[in-house]
Amino acid sequence: MLPPGASGGPSTDSTTSGPSVDAMLPPGAGSGGESVDALLPPGASSTSTTSKTGGTTKKPRATVTIETGDGDYVTLEEPVKKVGSRELQTLSPEEKASRRLITNLIVVGVCAVVLVGALAALLLTRG
Repeated sequence: MLPPGASGGPSTDSTTSGPSVDAMLPPGAGSGGESVDALLPPGASSTSTTSKTGGTTKKPRATVTIETGDGDYVTLEEPVKKVGSRELQTLSPEEKASRRLITNLIVVGVCAVVLVGALAALLLTRG
């Protein structure tokens, strides 16, 4: 049994009578021209700020601004991760896929050598 005003199934007809999705939203939550940028924290933007260079993606450093007790602000930045003198960067999906392929080929090769060695050992001890 369906509630009053409900139809028997999903309808693809756009002229059906009934409440629209916007009418079911709370007041002020409609799609009345709000942009995504209005919902983000101050200083953030909806556009991607990552740039791809040489197969790596350089992400912006995360910053946090904290208000101190005397009204001043302190900005903390995420430290740059380094190994030795090289800065670590995030790999692009293409670079990750090529490295995964190389790793998989090495693992298959090692497994094949182990299987051949085990088979040879079994055949030699049988004889």
